[in-house]
Amino acid sequence: MPVPEQVIIGDGCEIEDHVRLRAGGNWKSASIVIDKDSFIGHSTQINVRGPFKIGSKCLIAPMCVFSDAHHTFIDINIPIKNQKCLSSSIEVEDDVWIGTGCTVLRGVTIHTGAVIAAGAVVTESVPPYEIWGGIPARKLKSRK
Repeated sequence: MPVPEQVIIGDGCEIEDHVRLRAGGNWKSASIVIDKDSFIGHSTQINVRGPFKIGSKCLIAPMCVFSDAHHTFIDINIPIKNQKCLSSSIEVEDDVWIGTGCTVLRGVTIHTGAVIAAGAVVTESVPPYEIWGGIPARKLKSRK
């Protein structure tokens, strides 16, 4: 897989086929950092306009989506495509497991040791060592 210059991949990482790492076009602050010994499953998409980080020893299962931006749709007289786009960074700290098919949206930090159940849509930050799931994701229990 060719690695764009705004992407840094740490030693010992495994990135499966069809993973898309896109650090935002003309957005100068866009970057992707994947720390050492992390795994990213096939068909995962990371589309960011700002800084994005995955910590060390993380498991990102197949078909996950990370998106740090969304379009506003306030003015019905302007096509949504032409309205303002809001962005806020995403961070995945160390030793996190994100299950198959999860979506992680703008402004979210998934803290150390957290687990995200398959298919979850994460719209808010997840505290350390908690297990979250659902749409939208919410706390299911703690690992402690």
